[in-house]
Amino acid sequence: IDFAVADEDPFFVADGDLRYSGGIFLPVTGLLFAESVLLFAPERDCSKKRGKKRGRKMGKVTELKETEFTSAVSSGVVLVDFWAPWCGPCRSFLVILDQLAEALPEVKVCKVNVDDCPALAAQFEVQTVPTLVAFKDGQAVRRWVGLHPKAVLLDALQNV
Repeated sequence: IDFAVADEDPFFVADGDLRYSGGIFLPVTGLLFAESVLLFAPERDCSKKRGKKRGRKMGKVTELKETEFTSAVSSGVVLVDFWAPWCGPCRSFLVILDQLAEALPEVKVCKVNVDDCPALAAQFEVQTVPTLVAFKDGQAVRRWVGLHPKAVLLDALQNV
């Protein structure tokens, strides 16, 4: 089976292929439990990294590694999105971040993958993704957890 669908929330997912939740499919790895029915999903080699390479530009958004984080946020206003590749809302948020980068060219917009940079996530107490942190001259000055409308972020960043 390539996916599991549960008609009733909640259902437990651990180690499977895809999970249907709230209208989207979320990747997971191994076994799926839905209403006490055990479904086996195909195994995959999860040791291989999938997706985009770190340290590259995604539109006007730059993905940062731990080694370049401090220098990236040290001067000016920088908006950092702490995200994860398995997080559907995080992936959909990229469009808004690109629009913010275009609307505010003086603000540097960056992303940090919390799976690849757990020390940074811990340092900034990121417990939920997406989490946005605005930095001014190296100091965290504002924080948002979850998805927020572009207008709210634009207004806040113009006043940082």
